[in-house]
Amino acid sequence: MEVEEGWPTDPSAGFVVFDIETTGLSPVSDRILEIGMVRVDPSGKPLGYWSSLVNPQGPVGATHIHGIKASDVSNSPSFNELIGDLLPKLHGQVLVAHNAKFDHSFLRSELGRVGWNLPDIPVVCTMIESKYFLPGLDRRRLADCAQAIGIRQEVEHRALGDASLTTAILHYYLNGPVDRKRSAQLQQLPRQASSVDWPTRPGPPITPVVTRRNSPRTSAPTRLELLSKVSEVMPEDLLGDSASASELTYANLLLSTIEDGLISDAELDALSDCASSFDLGSDGQLRIHVALMLALAREAWRDGVVSRNEQQEILECASRLGLDEATARGCLKEIEDLRAARVAARSKPIPDDWAHGEPLRIGDRIVITGCYDFGREMLEDRARKNGLKVTGSVSGKTTLLVSDGSLGGNKDSDAQRLGIRVVRPEVFKELLDFVQPPQSELTSTDPQGSQKLASGEQVVRSESLVCITCGETFTRVISRGRKPHECENCRK
Repeated sequence: MEVEEGWPTDPSAGFVVFDIETTGLSPVSDRILEIGMVRVDPSGKPLGYWSSLVNPQGPVGATHIHGIKASDVSNSPSFNELIGDLLPKLHGQVLVAHNAKFDHSFLRSELGRVGWNLPDIPVVCTMIESKYFLPGLDRRRLADCAQAIGIRQEVEHRALGDASLTTAILHYYLNGPVDRKRSAQLQQLPRQASSVDWPTRPGPPITPVVTRRNSPRTSAPTRLELLSKVSEVMPEDLLGDSASASELTYANLLLSTIEDGLISDAELDALSDCASSFDLGSDGQLRIHVALMLALAREAWRDGVVSRNEQQEILECASRLGLDEATARGCLKEIEDLRAARVAARSKPIPDDWAHGEPLRIGDRIVITGCYDFGREMLEDRARKNGLKVTGSVSGKTTLLVSDGSLGGNKDSDAQRLGIRVVRPEVFKELLDFVQPPQSELTSTDPQGSQKLASGEQVVRSESLVCITCGETFTRVISRGRKPHECENCRK
């Protein structure tokens, strides 16, 4: 079904705002199902409307998203049959779309299939431009931008309706008070568009190049909770302010794809096609995937600890995105180091009247037992935020046990047996106020366990332990590697 209303015959330059519905994400293997366009003059005033369903000559894809059934397009024209109506409407105009790289890549591919080369015309992306005119948005989807200018109409996922919403956003950009300099720059684009030469006849059809991953296929991807959480990140926050329009568009598609916590093989193939169509290439795509992995690692570290399940999710996501395990673990380590550096930067110096012995340091492992009357969850949360690792059991790697003596269970006895320092929760609260940077940042340790301060002075550190054989307390020099928890007499 084709609809046209008031489309001007005047060829004067302006804007054509367009939106498409497609059978899928890939501009290479998927097809346009519907196209809607609004002709707009240089001041942003709508002049006419045109839309048409398109027979994709194959499956229609996700009907639950766009609402278009196979029966709706069975008698519609193919894209080739629309060329006579479509091309005259585009000549001499600036193309405008929300997430324009995506829509533009589909339009270019469809034209190429029937031998028409889309020339290098000015293109405006209302999503990318929103950073000038709608700063401070948490998301920059079409609905978010529309609501920011006072339009409460829902996104229909139908071409002409969404093109009309985009037209309202463009009008605000051209006439709004936020960034008049940028508005003036956009108003000059029709003049550039009017000077672009369009081909007068078709050439040989251009077959889109299919890009496919080399990684093995899986039949049923696992839903990853971290993915759905990270999907709320802004593309600019993921990539930084210097990212190109192509990078931001790809990142936006990637984040939209992972909203459900799943990445299917079909979605991965489509993303690879998009990366190629956006001229990112495999290297550019991988850089964005690494940025996503860092965001996943940041989310996993948010509560101060990475659970085994979160670690597994990150490794699985890395594998699906074409990254190796070392890269995934490197992202986790990078975020952990960043957290530790931030905690260290705000650490307070030990006061002169300090009476609690060796301070806690970032990365120390602590265990809390009992302490429910002292706000155990609060203590654990504070410990994690200060860079400590809260574990559930006492071992030789444990730095400190926090106990109020209310349970007197295995953790207390294990700490005594291993010579682990034990403090009450009142003391632990004071220790948390003065968590220090890791020892490795302040000193270097030689193979014998002695340490060099920045001044060059040698310091030998010692520890007190309880002999596991005779029960007597003894002192030994701290050195690398595991050592028996026995006094010198019992080791003879």
